[in-house]
Formats: sequence, C-alpha cells, structure tokens
Amino acid sequence: RLHPLMLRVVLLVASCASTAAFSLSGPASLTRAVASSASVAPLRASLAAPSRRAVHMAAGVTMELKGIEKAKQAAGYKSVDDHVTSGMVVGLGTGSTAYFAVERVGQKLASGELKDIICIPTSERTREQAESLKIPLCTLNEKSVLDVAIDGADAVDPNFALIKGGGGALLREKMVEVMAKKFICIVDDTKLCSGLGPSFALPVEITPFCHMHTLRTIAALPELAGCEAVLRTGDCSNNK
Repeated sequence: RLHPLMLRVVLLVASCASTAAFSLSGPASLTRAVASSASVAPLRASLAAPSRRAVHMAAGVTMELKGIEKAKQAAGYKSVDDHVTSGMVVGLGTGSTAYFAVERVGQKLASGELKDIICIPTSERTREQAESLKIPLCTLNEKSVLDVAIDGADAVDPNFALIKGGGGALLREKMVEVMAKKFICIVDDTKLCSGLGPSFALPVEITPFCHMHTLRTIAALPELAGCEAVLRTGDCSNNK
C-alpha cells in the first residue's frame, strides 16, 4: 500500500542478459517498460572495464563480478544513474543489491558528477558503508521528506507486491522509504516469484519485550493456519 507522499514506484529487475524497469504511477495505474538492448548496452559498457573487473570501494579491493552479482551491480548502478541528481535527499537501502546503489552514489560524488546531496541510511551496515565512501548523511530528524529512496526486496510477485525486511532492517527501511516521493526497488531476477511466501518467509518486526508472547500470538492468528512463527536470530549479512 502506497503512502500518500509516495508519488511513484519503479522496480528495476536485472539479469545477466537484460534490465527491465517497471513503473507504478499512483496507487491504481500500472505501466511496464522493458529496457531495450540499446538502453542497456551503455550500462553494460560502463561496467565492463578492459580487465572485466569491478572495484568495491568500501572494501578497498578489486574483485571480479560474475553471474548474479553482476546483475545486482547493474540494477544498483542503473537506479542511481537514472534517478539520483545533484541536490537531492536520498534514502539508501540495505542488502546485497542496495550495496551497489550506495557504491554508485559514492563513485559519482567522488567524481563530481553528483553534488550537494545528502543521504539517509536504513541500517547501521549501510551507514558504515556510506561513511567509508564519504557520503554526507543525516536522519529523518533533519530531513522528513526524501526525493528518492533506493532499496532491494526479498521477493516480488506478479502484481509487484514485495517482501522486504529479511535482512533485519525492516523498521528503518519502512520509516525512511515511506517518506520518499519516489521509491526505486532494485532486484535481480532470482527474486521474482509466482506468489509471496514459499520463496521467502514474511518478516514481522516486533519489540523484544515479551517477544515469545508476541510470537505465540502471531502464530495463533487464523490467517496463519499451517504456518510456523520462528524467531529470527541469524546474521543481517545473509538474510537468515
């Protein structure tokens, strides 16, 4: 469900072969625009250096990207190239695909292509990455309305409903992204599914206070008959 302030949602889906953009304008109308080979080619060319290697600025190392990681990079870079301009307030998402969007913002700031932007991270992990790239940061306390927010998703169904928050940053992601005039959702094609649920469990963020009571209460809901409520204790870096 779109917040009244959210004027436009764009879903970027990348595979090793192509990139597609799905634009949702307002809560009712849906349009789909698939990027042509001509529009995707410049992006591929920009990612394919002579050595066919990509630089991870945050880690300070050079490593080769192949397969799904290259697709994630394509989606992350294109989201920034197409939707972030100088002077904007930008929400920075969390996750393995959003990582590349943050990386791209840092690259374009360092090169001077972007100026006078300020970003709001949706997790401590993203904050640390952004700081390492010298990206100016603030919080919703300083900027309550964002021009654009960029983040990934854990699953996308044919109606473009999303599961988000599997990485453990659900609350911050929702608070930041709901205040964006435009939300860019970037995923690789492995996140597309026929229906939400089987491919990725639905995250529900709760307060630690009496969390076992809350778990039992949620599990007892009639709508969840046949489902199992499990306390997530994994690592935010691997969505488990």
